[in-house]
Amino acid sequence: MTTRPTHTDCLNTLFGLRRFGIKLGLATIRRILANLGNPHRRYRTIHVAGTNGKGSVASGIASVLRASGYRVGLYTSPHLVRFNERIQVDGAEITDADIVRLYRRVKRALPGGREPTFFEFTTAMALDEFARYNVGYHVWPYWREYVQGTCARLGIPPVPVPMYRIPASDPEADTVRE
Repeated sequence: MTTRPTHTDCLNTLFGLRRFGIKLGLATIRRILANLGNPHRRYRTIHVAGTNGKGSVASGIASVLRASGYRVGLYTSPHLVRFNERIQVDGAEITDADIVRLYRRVKRALPGGREPTFFEFTTAMALDEFARYNVGYHVWPYWREYVQGTCARLGIPPVPVPMYRIPASDPEADTVRE
């Protein structure tokens, strides 16, 4: 008789996927998302790209959207203390039970072929959770080249957000548009 995986079992399996590292190509994630009903096409995605500060900016954008009455999903990486931090809906981290449920759902959606990477598996978990909660927006902080290339090829429509910077030479200066 097969037992249900625990939260710890799921995380151990997920972290074990890191041994696969980065795998180029989108075939695996496309098939996973298709098997889940293409959850990423049910809401708008705001991509926050850059080198430093993406998580803070993404959290700020998510807060503004929530304050404006939108339901918001936030998917960040890495986590600081607990894996649950990576996937949030309306500012609340997913629960341990959510991790087990999402893990099982994505596991059932896995196509044949190569095993997914940690990033592919956890991304599918997040995107599926956001569709389940019927979010209006998903805020996704990642380095620009990945987001622009991968998300465009997956058909995740970006929401343009004006980019601003504060000149380093004068921290008291007004924010200027790049």
